Amino acid sequence: MQKNKARIFAGFIFLLPLVKRERIHVRRQVTKIDRRTKDVKAFFDRWKIYQKAMKNNYMFHREVYAILRKFLQKNFRQGFSLLDLGCGDASFISKALRHTGISQYRGVDLTDVALGIARENMKKVKCDKKFIKGDFAKFIRKNKETYDVIWLGLALHHLSLRQKALFLTKCGKIINKNGCLMIFDPFMRESDDRREYLRRSLKVYTKHWRVLTPEEMARLFGHIKTSDYPEKFSMYRSLAPRTGFRKVRYLFKDPFGIHCLICYYV
Repeated sequence: MQKNKARIFAGFIFLLPLVKRERIHVRRQVTKIDRRTKDVKAFFDRWKIYQKAMKNNYMFHREVYAILRKFLQKNFRQGFSLLDLGCGDASFISKALRHTGISQYRGVDLTDVALGIARENMKKVKCDKKFIKGDFAKFIRKNKETYDVIWLGLALHHLSLRQKALFLTKCGKIINKNGCLMIFDPFMRESDDRREYLRRSLKVYTKHWRVLTPEEMARLFGHIKTSDYPEKFSMYRSLAPRTGFRKVRYLFKDPFGIHCLICYYV
């Protein structure tokens, strides 16, 4: 009897490290799930605001993507490639690309959730497609492919001026002959500094973005104050020859002078 007890105790001692390791493993898995759940919730909290803004055309998505479609139809008849940086759910660009001659699409975004929705939205676009998870600035530094068109929507203003210049330089090296880089982004007016831009843009959003709740508006303002670093068009124009582009021009400017579409030509 004593021997059996000793054997059981010895077996328990032997298994104890395994039990501890299993507990640690389970705890880590739960932590990962909790973190993933929080990430998904944070994504949808931000996405809810963004969806409201797009649905109500507050950032002039309809006008901008109509211009994109006509631009592609006019300048790239058949067999062009497009890199969509910060593609999000690709809801607008998928519609813009349906009646074009696109042959290859690459979408890059930070979140699996967005990429999953983008895959569904892009199903009606008949071309070779690939969706890549990653930060657009890091992706462009490591990228080896070339493209006819690079599209960047509402993301460049999150970078510093130095990072913007590096991004433009890299893009200039991977765009095919007669190709272009198209940037849809918030801009400062030529008379603005960042403080005036923030004052002016927040005034516009408060007056016109009426479907947002006070909580959503506060979250939007917090994001803009901490993350928005737009440039003036004159700055982008001065960067063109230094980053491998022939010229840059406006394709669209909203009535408030905030959201604009510009095009760099190689």
